[in-house]
Amino acid sequence: GSLRPGFLLPRVAQVTDGTLKHFLAFFCSPIPFFQVILAVLFGFFTQYAESTSLEQDTKFYQPLLNVVVMIFIGFGFLMTFLSRYGYSALSYTYLLACFTLQWAVLTNHFFRCMFDERGPIFMLVPVSFVALLEAAFCSGAVMISLGAVLGKLSPVQLLLMTAIEVPLFSVVLGLLERLDVSDIGGSMGVHTFGAYFGLAVMWMQTKGASAKPLRNAIALDGSAWKARYDSDVSAMSGTLWLWVYWPSFVAAMCPPTHFARSVVNTFLALAASGGSVFVYSALFRHGIFDMVDIQNATLAGGVAIGSAAEMRLFPVGAIAVGILAGLLSCCGYRWLQPFLERTLGLHDTCGVHNLHGMPGLLGGLVSVVAAVAAPYTRYTAEELETIFPHGLSLQWAFQFLGMGLTMAIALSGGILVGALVRIFKWPHATITESGEPPVPGEVEVALDRTYFEVAPLTMTDRAHPIQASHEGYAPIGSETAPLLTAAGAPPASINAEV
Repeated sequence: GSLRPGFLLPRVAQVTDGTLKHFLAFFCSPIPFFQVILAVLFGFFTQYAESTSLEQDTKFYQPLLNVVVMIFIGFGFLMTFLSRYGYSALSYTYLLACFTLQWAVLTNHFFRCMFDERGPIFMLVPVSFVALLEAAFCSGAVMISLGAVLGKLSPVQLLLMTAIEVPLFSVVLGLLERLDVSDIGGSMGVHTFGAYFGLAVMWMQTKGASAKPLRNAIALDGSAWKARYDSDVSAMSGTLWLWVYWPSFVAAMCPPTHFARSVVNTFLALAASGGSVFVYSALFRHGIFDMVDIQNATLAGGVAIGSAAEMRLFPVGAIAVGILAGLLSCCGYRWLQPFLERTLGLHDTCGVHNLHGMPGLLGGLVSVVAAVAAPYTRYTAEELETIFPHGLSLQWAFQFLGMGLTMAIALSGGILVGALVRIFKWPHATITESGEPPVPGEVEVALDRTYFEVAPLTMTDRAHPIQASHEGYAPIGSETAPLLTAAGAPPASINAEV
């Protein structure tokens, strides 16, 4: 499939047909406008980092690549579990991450200067590996927020959300640095902020009479939010990419003296959550492994260990954090998420509250406990000054304060942005003009069909090894074979595979 030139503002250019329509639609859309503004800002306010600084930053090159792999491949494929939003998951991850990497370089530097202890000091932005790495962290927060609203916001709304979320992330980052809050792996600044910002934006979309079309679309077309065998496999590949590169994400900014401990703690927490989630999933799902749990909750240990990764938790402590985070995430997917949908109308597409929100808060609490119960004699003087700048008697209070400020900015900013994006009319892609859900097989995707050129439901080209269908995939040569028999069981030909 390929992008339509006017995919951001399809209603603007309906005054004419042909090439002129697509030309007008593209140049009236926010994408070229936003990109031109970024180019102008970079032209006036940035410069290369000084050579000595750049040489010093070369140690961040490999962590930068690892984090970028997590953003573009890990997060992108993890969100492809929805069979109707595969194009949206990958393409919007690509689109928003590209803009965030540019925008965050500017905003991070601006607010760091604003919160400088010597007072606001403004200078040209030095573009270095460190600046790009911090911008990649910001992209992680934006991807988490995207997971909460995937399939329910148009590209215009997503771009507006990102344009405002990035400066708010920079405010959080600047405040946590100014207050000397230990959050080396982003449990608070990345995961907690991104999750609750996205949830607040999503909550605002379902409030009031004007949100009735969206509520109806979510309720009427339940198949839009379900996975398929092949889409679950695609999402699982994203999980594996994230698992492998997660220690680089957590330890990327660690000083050399803490680096090994941060990596070890992260690996142990991830391994513990990954193993324990299979137990919880079978226990909570009547003996069945649920792919939602396996794709997401297995990563909760990496989220929860972030704030305390550089602290001396001891190996057993890191494992305990992973086990507890996996349990919390599984309980969220099994019970809390359906409860929030029924009571608050909060439709969390990818379950970011369960993977990032609650485990992120748990990570903040773990850092509080680790600061209170820190084995003083096991830390060197340099480690105490770096990890606990307020001293062991006060650091726990600043960890709590950092959690509170992050939550306050995320929720208030998300509510504000959620109200703002509702100005842009939501495209009723999952329901027909009569308000009824589309006939099965007639529309394979919702927003994907609206903004992308989607391949036909059935491919007749015999060169392809498989043929696509609305329900699933069948081997070429058995074009009429259903995915399930009339009795509801898989046909004999695929029993061996599924």
